[in-house]
Amino acid sequence: MNEVAILFFSRDPGATNQLVAVHELLCLRRANDVPAIHALRKQNERVNNACLKPIIVAKKYALDVWRTVGVRAENWDEICVPMAEFLIDREVALVVTGADDIDEADTVLLWETAQKAGIPVVVFLDNLINLAERFRLRSGALIAPDLVFALDHNSVQSLAAAGIPENRILVTENLHHARLSRIADEGTARSQRLRVSWGADRVTQVILFASENTQEMAALGRPAPYDEHAVLQGLLKDIAEGQPVGVVDPTQGPVLVVIRPHPRDAIGKYDSYANLSNLRLKVCSVGSPQDAILAADLVAGMDSALLFEAKILGRPAVSLVPQSTFNEKFPS
Repeated sequence: MNEVAILFFSRDPGATNQLVAVHELLCLRRANDVPAIHALRKQNERVNNACLKPIIVAKKYALDVWRTVGVRAENWDEICVPMAEFLIDREVALVVTGADDIDEADTVLLWETAQKAGIPVVVFLDNLINLAERFRLRSGALIAPDLVFALDHNSVQSLAAAGIPENRILVTENLHHARLSRIADEGTARSQRLRVSWGADRVTQVILFASENTQEMAALGRPAPYDEHAVLQGLLKDIAEGQPVGVVDPTQGPVLVVIRPHPRDAIGKYDSYANLSNLRLKVCSVGSPQDAILAADLVAGMDSALLFEAKILGRPAVSLVPQSTFNEKFPS
């Protein structure tokens, strides 16, 4: 049977997490009983029932996500070939991407280039933020992929309002979360080693603070309703004053706060916190996000994907901002 090439392309971690799950189901497990995978295969006759050859191309933050799961990705920034030529040379039959954020132009440009070449484009969503803008070229023109997998009815409404035809939108389970549930037990040993590397002993209570790059995105014109530094400082103040945070109670033993930078955080963003001599604090991005979640006693943050992943993995999590999607879904 001839191999048929399918291109996976992304930049952002959230989008890439979805592609990791799709790649595993489609190319490794061949789980055609999963509705989203069945619909994806039906999108192109060449792909349906074919032996697939994945071509994995990533930019920046996505490279580390693929590396973490043991999959080699080609670095798009090192591929000195125009998109149209690349698609033809590699004989790509289907393009699968996430919906990268508004400051990443190549993803939407790839959709346009592929469709002009007669290659179907399938997109998996990972969140609901700025959906309309994520489907536009820098000129403002809307690009409607051939198939978009949305996570819920709200995202369907947002996409339809932006101009995506509703017959091109399907609701699917979050494939990344489903994958986390499958692999939850595998990370126990790794997470224990990570916890030791943080310097946490048996009596230490560890809070994993999930950073967000709101400061960086505000500089690009997309402000958030909260500031990560203010939220972190509030958390540290509560700990210093002995106030409980979620399941962690500073009066019951020492507390270590591990700040996990967002992949798109500026380098050295949290360096100044190292001078807080009255608190135990560590900045660390070592290990997979899942291992870090399992190594902590509590995951705290704003509206990060790590909070939702902690729930999937059965770990305590708390949003430190009242108006968050996390709090709407998991009210305290």
